[in-house]
Amino acid sequence: MRILLSITVLLLSVLLSGCVRVVSLGDRAIVKAVFLDYENGAYQAVLTVFGCEPNPDTASAKGQAVMFAGSGPTIELALKNAEEQQMKTPFYAQNDLLFLGKGVLAHDITPCLNYFAQENAVRPNLSVYGVAQNSAQWQKLDKQMADLIDYAAREARSTAMKQGSSRGLYQFFHENDSSVTAWLPLFNIPAKGSSGFGIHQLAIIEDGRIQRVLSKQDSSLFLLLSGRQHTLSDSIDGLFYRIQEIRQQYQLRSENGRPVLDITVTGSCSELSQNAVPIYGANAEKAALLISRHLQQRADQLLTQLFAHNADLLQYRWWFSQENAAQAQLLMESGALLSDGIIRYHFLIQPQRK
Repeated sequence: MRILLSITVLLLSVLLSGCVRVVSLGDRAIVKAVFLDYENGAYQAVLTVFGCEPNPDTASAKGQAVMFAGSGPTIELALKNAEEQQMKTPFYAQNDLLFLGKGVLAHDITPCLNYFAQENAVRPNLSVYGVAQNSAQWQKLDKQMADLIDYAAREARSTAMKQGSSRGLYQFFHENDSSVTAWLPLFNIPAKGSSGFGIHQLAIIEDGRIQRVLSKQDSSLFLLLSGRQHTLSDSIDGLFYRIQEIRQQYQLRSENGRPVLDITVTGSCSELSQNAVPIYGANAEKAALLISRHLQQRADQLLTQLFAHNADLLQYRWWFSQENAAQAQLLMESGALLSDGIIRYHFLIQPQRK
């Protein structure tokens, strides 16, 4: 019996050792970013990989950024064809970035997001950005790619704390809709050099397609209202202001038989100047009042833009659900939740106290 057991163990060891292929880090292509686009009826995929010296710590893998492109009628085939442009085994565990090109933004981003959401090898916190380049233009950024990825990855790390303008893949799937309606950060890439990288604008995606691009000022205000940003800098006719310690207080109440959500936004001006000359005292008080009125007007205008897409992009429904979930559902289905007068902002900005 012992002899039979020993033979069985030996055979299993031989069979299993023959089935397992160990791939060293030096034989892997470390994928650091994926670019997807849609052009002429086909998907375009570009993988940015880093060759590296063997190292047990994949996070410390370094090397020259190289891009490999492929196309196909499906996302899977486009990625497969891109992978086959080089000899190493692609390794996606270190990939934090998905860039969507201008063609797929105009076509439909939903299949791209669904593909990566269902792919086990992809991180659920994969950060998604829209860019203005197509596949050919993206590949010409090879000399900037290392700096671009470094900047985007640092911005993406704020996603875990729900701060900043980055957005994770999992955050696009709040509802069981067949197509994506959401906001998407647009990654700015300068024509020359590495300076100028940033996310200055947000796009409104409706039914998978880009429908509206918010201005830089509206994008900043959107991030503030969403709780992802707690400072704001801007100017009004030569009046420059920088607001810090921004807080929002939410209060539900009933008015004429319907629910109303009051949102009070408070903050302190750490800097106030008129035509580059600092202002204090009574003039600062007047300036803070002007800023409060200006921001309240801008918030109302922003809501009008957002509500036009019939999407609760700032998650107001959650607050109504805390009081009455059934009523919140009814308000959303009827469109009343996104009508004028249900959501009311009140800005109370104060000058800095000495």
